[in-house]
Amino acid sequence: MGRLLQIIGYSLLAVIGLFVVLLLFSSLMIATDLTKQELIDKYANEKSFFYFLPSGAEVHIRDQGNKNKPPLFLLHGSNASLHTWEPLVAQLKDDYRLISFDLPGHGLTGATPQEDYSNIAMANFTREVIELYDFKSVTLVGNSMGGAVALRYALMYPRDRSCDAADLGLARQAD
Repeated sequence: MGRLLQIIGYSLLAVIGLFVVLLLFSSLMIATDLTKQELIDKYANEKSFFYFLPSGAEVHIRDQGNKNKPPLFLLHGSNASLHTWEPLVAQLKDDYRLISFDLPGHGLTGATPQEDYSNIAMANFTREVIELYDFKSVTLVGNSMGGAVALRYALMYPRDRSCDAADLGLARQAD
């Protein structure tokens, strides 16, 4: 009986030791988070630029398409980024100026100093981006959460020089 307990004890000790060794090696195999620069190198391109807005937030923007055509501001959905719009940009690049940007907390824009990610805050963020340009009017195109932000923008700024009455009907949620 004593010999059996000794064998069980050594076996248990070996299993625990093996478990500890596996934990140590597995922690070495877990990938660390990428730095912001590594993400920029991977996901930004020659059309990307970064700008610090008056609120202190940094925004990742792509300005593509025909610069002489009407501007469309493209607002992506939740858990997405401006990359969502690349297939549409490829189709509409000859007929529109297509400005897409990563909304706060998404893509390469990341966090904002205020840490407010409500639709109201995102509508204000959108206004800051639009004000970087000198357009008489713009059209907002939103997908999912971006549609809600476009609608909130239109409701908050109905007489804004950048969102006239004709554009309000286009600030919609697209499926």
